[in-house]
Amino acid sequence: MLIDEQHRTLFTHVNQMLAAFDAGEAAQALEHLDELVMHTIEHFRYEEEMLTRSGYADLREHQRDHMMLLERTLTFRNDVAKGVTPLWELLQFLVSEVVVKHLIETDRQYFGDLARWTSATGTVAGR
Repeated sequence: MLIDEQHRTLFTHVNQMLAAFDAGEAAQALEHLDELVMHTIEHFRYEEEMLTRSGYADLREHQRDHMMLLERTLTFRNDVAKGVTPLWELLQFLVSEVVVKHLIETDRQYFGDLARWTSATGTVAGR
C-alpha cells in the first residue's frame, strides 16, 4: 500500500473515532482507536522501511518520533480505559500531535527525497 493511501486510512480511522465520540459512544470510539493504533504501527513500519531503503538522512530522528507517538498514544489509551484521563484529551492529542504535527507537517520533510528515490529506482512507495 502506498504511503499516501495509508495516510488516508489513518485519517478515516481518526474521523470514525471522532464521530463515535461526538455521538457519545465512548466504547466504539475506543474500538476505532484500537484499529487506528494497529494501522499506525503498520504504517510506521512501512514508512521506516521505505526511508531506510532510500537512505533518508534523518531516519533515526523519524523513528524516535514514531516510537514516542506510539508510546504516548498507548499510555493515553490505557489511562482512558482506566478512567484516569478523559477521552477528549486522547482525541486532542491524536488530532494535534499525530495527524497535524506528524502526518501532515513532519512527514512532508521526506517527500522530496523519497520521490526522487522512487523515481530513480522505479520503486513504488508513495509520499
